[in-house]
Parts: sequence; C-alpha cells; structure tokens
Amino acid sequence: MRQLSSVALLLTLCSTSMIAPNFVIPSYAQTTPAPGATKSDQKHLGSWEMNQDDISLTFIFAPENKLFIVSPSVPNAQRTATELKYKISSAPKPMHLDVFLPRTNKPVETIFEYTADGKIRMQLEGTNPGTPRPLQFKNGTIFTKVSDSTTLPEGVELISDSGSTTKEVPKAQMYVTAINRAQQAYFLEKSKFSTNLKDLELGIPSNDAEYSYQIQQPSGSQSRVFVTATPKKSESPSYTGAVFVANVNGEAITISGICQRTKPTNKQSAMPILSLNTNKITCPADSTSIEP
Repeated sequence: MRQLSSVALLLTLCSTSMIAPNFVIPSYAQTTPAPGATKSDQKHLGSWEMNQDDISLTFIFAPENKLFIVSPSVPNAQRTATELKYKISSAPKPMHLDVFLPRTNKPVETIFEYTADGKIRMQLEGTNPGTPRPLQFKNGTIFTKVSDSTTLPEGVELISDSGSTTKEVPKAQMYVTAINRAQQAYFLEKSKFSTNLKDLELGIPSNDAEYSYQIQQPSGSQSRVFVTATPKKSESPSYTGAVFVANVNGEAITISGICQRTKPTNKQSAMPILSLNTNKITCPADSTSIEP
C-alpha cells in the first residue's frame, strides 16, 4: 500500500475529529442544490467508495460543500463519520479538489477526474496540508459511486454532541486514538506494527506540555502493540492504547481499544489484554475502557 500517510490520516479523521479539540462539526441536514446548478455541477454528489489493500473508505460529497468521510467497518467498533469542507474547480484538467482539515491553515490540494466508466480517479498519494497540488496522477485511487444519497448510512454516528458541537474529548485521548488507527493502517501495509511515532506520519510529538507518548511492543511479539500517554501532572488521567491482531473466520484483522486510569500512581499499569474467545479488549483492574 503506497498511500500509508494519506490513508492513515483519513482513518484518523474517521475515528474522531481528533487533533482539533476546538473544531466544531455542525449538525447535518439534507439540502437542495444551489439555484442554477447544472447536472454536470452535481455529478460528484453522492456516496463514493474506495477499496484498496484491504482498506475500504466511503466519501460522501454533499451539498453546501460538505464532505463526510465514513470509517471502515471494524469488529466491535462503532462506525463513525467526520464532516469536512471541500471546494471543487471544474475548469482545470484534471479538476481541482481542495479539502479543508481541522486545525490546519492550508487545505489538502489534489486533483481528480471522472473515468470512462463513471468512477472517480483521485490523487491521494503524496497529498498533505501545505503540499503543492500534484500536476498529474501517480497511483491514483479509484472511487466507485455506490449511491446518489448525500446522507449518512444507517447506524453511522456523526462525531458530534447535541447535534451541533463536538464531544469534549481530551487531547491525549484523541492522540492515542489517532495512533491506534494509524497502527492499524501501518499493519495493513507492512504486516507489522510501527515502534516509532515518526513512522506513522501523524505529526504527533513524543512530548508536549501535558503528556509524553510512547509506543511499546512486547519483545518478539508482532501481534500486539501499545501506546501510553503519561501525564506530567499527577491529577491528569493516563491512557493506554492497544492494537491486537486477531483471527476472525480465518482472516487476520486488527482490533483496537483504549484504557483510562484516573487514580494517580507511581506504578506502571498493566497492559490491556485481548480475549481470544470474544475478540474483545479487557483493561487492567485499575483502568476503565473508553470509547475510541
């Protein structure tokens, strides 16, 4: 999978509006096309799905320049969607697409086109905020239109609270969730986990003013990896993220979870474990499981 950084970023956005505690996701309501819009102008509207290297993501282009990225189906995990803003310029060839991510001053600038069979070819590889727009396709990702609907599928939760604002999720928890998701994408590419934060290309520091972050992997084990968020203030909670490889119906999949410990202690907490019978992650006695 050549698109690790882009896919990892998308997976992170799907799991949370992450890395942007102050980013507000407005509630979504079905809207009508703008007056005077042509059928060609609306061609991109609807649900588009990419399937590549065992990763499946759904892009929903909606009116009012709203883009929903829907997370892939993961066992024992709630499917979520993140709302972003986008802008299309149809005059250039290939056409231009700008996607505006939370907490970035510059959009992700890329190109796309419609294929002869009605699909979308989009350049994802090498696209990041502030990176110049690519001039041509290199390993372009194909999206297939699966529906004309611009609403979220049933059972998918929009990451919002009370329909108007994001949930108050601590930044450390956000970072741990982001690292878990990136580890899942990394494993899909390399059949192993990363032991280095930099390899995940998330831009998350190993230390900030409030927490230190460390990836831990038991010696000789390629089936599990952990990330710890250790607070620098004793009154702050600590977090441990875990990703395990599990066998489901003969297929190796990754399962992630987060444990939170609120009682201050100088002792190292035990690590989460995976139940082989249920494929569910169990937190140690001094911690509680929290939703990613």
